[in-house]
Amino acid sequence: MKSIRISETIEKAESRTCYENSVGYNVAVVIPRKPVGGVKRTIDKLIKGLNLEGFCVKPLEYSGKTLLNTTFSDIRNVCVLRGFDAVIYTRSIPLFSHVFIHNYVKTILFIHGFVKDELLNVILRDNLKGKIGATYLLTLWNFSKSLNKIDLYICRSPTSCEVNMVKGDYIILPEFVFEEEVRGFEEFVRDYRKMHNGETSDTSVRVVTYTSYASSPRLLEAQHVERLMKIVSKYIDKKIELVIIDPKRECRAFKLAENVVVRYLKPLLKKKFHELILNSDLYIELNIDEELRNSTIEAGLLETPIAKLTHPKFKDRKDYPDEVLINGYSFEDLAMKLVLYLNEYLKDENHRLVYTRKFKNFIAKCRTWDSVKKPLIEFLKS
Repeated sequence: MKSIRISETIEKAESRTCYENSVGYNVAVVIPRKPVGGVKRTIDKLIKGLNLEGFCVKPLEYSGKTLLNTTFSDIRNVCVLRGFDAVIYTRSIPLFSHVFIHNYVKTILFIHGFVKDELLNVILRDNLKGKIGATYLLTLWNFSKSLNKIDLYICRSPTSCEVNMVKGDYIILPEFVFEEEVRGFEEFVRDYRKMHNGETSDTSVRVVTYTSYASSPRLLEAQHVERLMKIVSKYIDKKIELVIIDPKRECRAFKLAENVVVRYLKPLLKKKFHELILNSDLYIELNIDEELRNSTIEAGLLETPIAKLTHPKFKDRKDYPDEVLINGYSFEDLAMKLVLYLNEYLKDENHRLVYTRKFKNFIAKCRTWDSVKKPLIEFLKS
């Protein structure tokens, strides 16, 4: 759905008109400044899911070029936000308006990642403009926490709520896909393989991973993956091509070890990314907590096995069994499991199918919109 510039659509928002199939419940999805990457996909999917449930959803995107402009626009439009039944703030930190609408509507905050850690990393590493912006957001985050005016928090995982010190009511809404997406991936895989039947290469093993715009302690960094594959390369006979999609680095390629070549790429168009995954032997999830990112779910639905390092303290929080992916609980543990997998896969490709089938079954059972939506829908309708 096309985002609405709130400053241009006050009259439409106040009219509270709904779609014909609406349950008569109006939800504002507040999008302060243009989102990118995984956050953008999360917001798009949230809007689509709520629309499917019959809610009248208004995406309200603030177009201010600076945080100060965004703040002023937000405060000016408090009356507009009070006209909804619920307001969902989508960028981890609620704007000032939540203080003034709390007694009128349900206020909801969608948290992505480890907010305080990521802002502190920006303050330490970014340029002056970035440091000022992150300091302002950190102040706003602490301010909102002290006032406790949020009715419901949405977290991606229990660890996210814990690290962000969420003390009020919360629900878990993990990464999900729609059933039509699952069918779409199945068709994409089938059609692609039909067109490229017999086009296989046994000269190297391709491993892919996708980094993030955010710098967070919950994510392995690119150098960790390089080190991991350097270890693995000592125990397998084939060459390894490590592809790292990184929005913060320039495209380049270099030789990491005798039989390891690393290629850094900028984010690809969706079709190109899916084709790359289909032509890969392994995808590495960078989260070390229990969460799975959207790109990882897509890779699994494209029938590429997933590897993941999970910190031991998050082991019991996983909602997926170990056998759906190659899961290690220490760096050395994961390296040895990858050696075992790659050596067996190189002998028998059916070994690969063991992981892909189980992962797809898990997604179909536990990570579709219909599987995860209940707590949010019940809160909105209560």
